[in-house]
Amino acid sequence: MDLIRNQRVRTLTQLFKDLKKPLKRTSRFELLESVRKVVLELEANTPGSEELLELFEREKQLLIQTKWCDVEVLRKRQLAIFLEIIKYSEQEKHDNKRMCEACKKIKSVDHFALRTRQNAVDTCNRCFNLKRGSNPNNSIYIAMLKAIQREERKKGTLSSHAFILQEEDIRFIVDKIWHGHSILSKKSEISNLRLPRWIKSQEWSPWNCVLLTQTESHQHNNIIELKKLYDDNTIKEVLNRHALAKTAFKKLQAVEYEFTESGDWYDVGVKDRAV
Repeated sequence: MDLIRNQRVRTLTQLFKDLKKPLKRTSRFELLESVRKVVLELEANTPGSEELLELFEREKQLLIQTKWCDVEVLRKRQLAIFLEIIKYSEQEKHDNKRMCEACKKIKSVDHFALRTRQNAVDTCNRCFNLKRGSNPNNSIYIAMLKAIQREERKKGTLSSHAFILQEEDIRFIVDKIWHGHSILSKKSEISNLRLPRWIKSQEWSPWNCVLLTQTESHQHNNIIELKKLYDDNTIKEVLNRHALAKTAFKKLQAVEYEFTESGDWYDVGVKDRAV
């Protein structure tokens, strides 16, 4: 039986493929309007739908107000959210409620949020914040993220993952991947730590950065060959940390692969799907 749910998934899948196509401005306007109408018809509180509509509107305004603008990062985020909406639409039940895997309470979907490292929308905001810490002071991580984004803008790499991540992701990278201290001096004063690119010629990502002090970061940015400054053990340790980051942010990698190489959205970020 061809269920309405299956029809909806097929429609969303086709729209996702259309959103990836390079289109002229007029055609892009028409497509955004078509997708907007479909999104508005989705169930109330579908995770990510409101943000997706805002991103569509932002792109439309940019296209209207400028002759040319780089909207690659904006479109990356649109596609990332659209993947989650397709994934959500594949579920068999749509009663706008689900169980939090942490507290085991049934809550409406507006109590859940999409986050970069998650594999499913399965932890409510309250449990996520409790796990992260009661009143986390994220100001230093916000500043660190803005500094990374500022450097990426200077280099003209607006497609960098730095523009998709949030301050909680930077906290995770600093605390969990790099254990809160410089890879070289082991200094841990958070206000003096920086996350520059590891390989300068490649755009910043969780798996292309290194935690250093401000002075070490300046020296790192001035070197041409990594092997001239770092010994083999240090380089090996950095690469191990990068492997950890790739595992932790594997969904972000999957989205990047979808944008750049894969012609099949279906294998990206979808776990235990029904065939």
